[in-house]
Amino acid sequence: MGCGGSRETENNEYEEAICQCEERLGFSKLNSDRIDEVFKRYSLSTKMSSSQFMTACRELNLASDYGHLDHPVTKFFNSFKSGKFFSQRKLSALGVLLGKSDDKEKAKVLFKIYDDSKDGNLDIGEVRNMLDDIVEIGLIFLPTLALNSGEDEVFKQDMVKFNKKLVNIQFSIKNFFEIVIMRKDDEHGGEPAPPMEFVEGPDEGDDLKKSGKRRKNKKRVTGGISRFQIEEISFEQFVEKFEKRNMPKLCNAHKLREMALEFYSQTVAPRELVKDYILESSRSKAS
Repeated sequence: MGCGGSRETENNEYEEAICQCEERLGFSKLNSDRIDEVFKRYSLSTKMSSSQFMTACRELNLASDYGHLDHPVTKFFNSFKSGKFFSQRKLSALGVLLGKSDDKEKAKVLFKIYDDSKDGNLDIGEVRNMLDDIVEIGLIFLPTLALNSGEDEVFKQDMVKFNKKLVNIQFSIKNFFEIVIMRKDDEHGGEPAPPMEFVEGPDEGDDLKKSGKRRKNKKRVTGGISRFQIEEISFEQFVEKFEKRNMPKLCNAHKLREMALEFYSQTVAPRELVKDYILESSRSKAS
């Protein structure tokens, strides 16, 4: 019990640091639909130049610290760039994760952001793009902002370990939400949410930028649909999904990380304990 309580206290400390950085970004003062509306107005085909980004931020009263090359906020927002352009979709998704709208309103905004074909439906490829962006922002970009904003070296070293937990569980989180979103409710309406399973990610040497490029170059995914899944989800169906347990956490960065850490303790941590035990046993036999 003592060890578990200690880990929870440590997690709370690092999560508090992340939440403080999120608060300073200023998105929590704005409705998610307002953020999306302004970013879309200053974008072309979901791309924003630096001048368009700054104009949108001035209108929303955001990113006042952006511009100084070594500033953590500058590094943070530059994570939303691909080449010379900012991704309007990712910036709007950030507004969903940090904005002050309620769950249903956020769900509506999120759907509109990723309905690329504007046909009132999300297919599996669009859903996966959504989950890629939301999880990357909530579990990687925002914790990295807090890490870069820290001044105490010991705290920063410990926070690296905390952030690594979120990186390790990101693929499981995406897999979980994909199952919930694309599951046929008529066949599974009375069933509980699917069990959390650990999903292996890319090899350790495969950094985020490389994996991001592969996603960008990959054509829309239409295969891999089981008989228990729908091929696409309508606007109304998507919004209704947010009445299910855990679904609202997809639109809240803090709650998404809480969920990720809980799943980490249930899936990854036990695996690591077993690995440590086997390694220690091998060492003992060798000596």
